[in-house]
Amino acid sequence: MPYPHFIYEKERKTRPRVIAIGDSYWWGFTATGITANVFAKDRYWFYFRDMKENGNQAGLVANVNLKEELFNQYLVILMATEATYQLFPYGFTESFFEKCMPPETTGK
Repeated sequence: MPYPHFIYEKERKTRPRVIAIGDSYWWGFTATGITANVFAKDRYWFYFRDMKENGNQAGLVANVNLKEELFNQYLVILMATEATYQLFPYGFTESFFEKCMPPETTGK
């Protein structure tokens, strides 16, 4: 079996602020150290429910100011594997439009 070996150049590199929202497939990126070496923090919202930071439980998404958290990121990654397509996007879009968009754009 081939096993990848990653080398990260860290000098003068910007590491963006990112939140990944997805299923358990994202653990692979975390376990290999990719997220810790590429992003400013390893922030992962498992099924848009449990917040993980550097692999540890960091609270519940329901308890944060969603707009503040999302708008403070450089990138938000939404991902799913075939096994969870029926669950995707895990309630994210509904919450985003409800809590982050001006009322005139949501029809409320």
